[in-house]
Amino acid sequence: MYLINRRTKDFTEADIVKITETYHHWHDKDDQYEDIPGFCKSVSLDEIDLPEDEDDFDFAERFGKLKG
Repeated sequence: MYLINRRTKDFTEADIVKITETYHHWHDKDDQYEDIPGFCKSVSLDEIDLPEDEDDFDFAERFGKLKG
């Protein structure tokens, strides 16, 4: 992966191959899949922990602060 500018990253051909192969190993359940810290991990939906809190912010207020 490399930076195009301060906000945009792009993938190299090697990155795309790694992502594709990892997906196929995971999807095919062929025993070649393994979790890689910082890259991928296979979990059940029950293991995904999403916060229950609602983000109750005032968009107009925050946007006004950003403009200022």
